[in-house]
Amino acid sequence: MGDVSILPTLSPIPVKAAENTPASNTLKCLSLTKGSESTLVGQSLPQLFAHVYGGQLISQALMAAAAAVDDERQDYPHSVHANFLRAGSTDEEIVYTPSALTNGRSFAARLVQAHQGHRRLLELTASFQRPQSGVTHGLATPLVKKPEAFESSLDFFASQKGPLAEFLAETSAFDLRHVDGRVYTHPAAERSGPHRVWLRPRCEVPSNPQIVHRALLAYVLDQLLMEPLLKRQGLCWTTPGLALASLDYSIWFHHNIDINDWYLFVGDSPVASGSRGLIQASIFDSSFRLVATIAQEAMIRLPQEGEDAGRWAFDGRGLKTANK
Repeated sequence: MGDVSILPTLSPIPVKAAENTPASNTLKCLSLTKGSESTLVGQSLPQLFAHVYGGQLISQALMAAAAAVDDERQDYPHSVHANFLRAGSTDEEIVYTPSALTNGRSFAARLVQAHQGHRRLLELTASFQRPQSGVTHGLATPLVKKPEAFESSLDFFASQKGPLAEFLAETSAFDLRHVDGRVYTHPAAERSGPHRVWLRPRCEVPSNPQIVHRALLAYVLDQLLMEPLLKRQGLCWTTPGLALASLDYSIWFHHNIDINDWYLFVGDSPVASGSRGLIQASIFDSSFRLVATIAQEAMIRLPQEGEDAGRWAFDGRGLKTANK
């Protein structure tokens, strides 16, 4: 599979940032800086929770992996697999160290480790492919109304009180529109069936390399992946004592992404056991072409009487303001 010792000169991929828009901070966090000869460095987005958002770790590690691939392939990761190992602090920079696993004629694989000091936060492997033609097929077109038929999550957050709703209304880079009901403050009306959400940036994202579009999609999907699990369990984000944490994350890209398009998340949770739940989802563009497939296993706990969910609680106790 080629000489695995060969890495191109490690240089951050330029990211064209939006100015004074809700997407500007998200794009800035994808713009890594050079650390040592073998590392890249990322900064964290502001969070109300003490720990780093998992979608940020995934997207930054993917950008680091792409920076370690030749120009012909770096825009085209087709599969990404990651394990979340430790919680990261939003107050410290994150160091990403990519290394080569394979260098083939068509495919190249990279391993990226994310650290804060001696704490290893994440391990990610990504496989990149030179653009090639070949066999094609896809899933049947979902039967769903267009996004304009559904309320924006931004309007919902603006209508709610509390620090988390206010923070999300102000800082969310994406407009989310739930087809089958939200699970923010109340359980879904129906526990069975798919969980469908339209999504796109709330403002136009400047023209950027394809890898930036794929990283942005990976970024936003992490905040949706646990919702099918909550739906199946008859829970919501604010269920008292509920504790959630991402354990791993996999995404397969089937087609190019234009992040300014509307995308439809269609997810379900086929199984939960041992305080873990599995989530699988298909991602369609506005023409209902399947562009990505994603899966995640998450920790989910409801503490017994007298127990404390701790920093993973989503009922308000996990907020930084609640821990002062």
